[in-house]
Amino acid sequence: MPILHVRNVPVRLYARMQALAERNHRSLSAEILAQLESALEREARRAGQERMLADLDAVRGAMPPLPPGVDSSDWIREDRDGDDR
Repeated sequence: MPILHVRNVPVRLYARMQALAERNHRSLSAEILAQLESALEREARRAGQERMLADLDAVRGAMPPLPPGVDSSDWIREDRDGDDR
């Protein structure tokens, strides 16, 4: 398994990580690995959300604008009320 050495860790950060490891009943190494994995998972979710928003923007940009005086809520209401026959 690969080994990762981190140099010049600020004392405050080291102390905070140590305290967090104790609270979570983990070794310092296990806590750091858990925090790294959590950060990478958050980053992957964020990147996925950015892609989704970009896709939605592209779809929105490809749609023609509503004609003047037309409100999409009228279409929703019409569709909803039309099913209650």
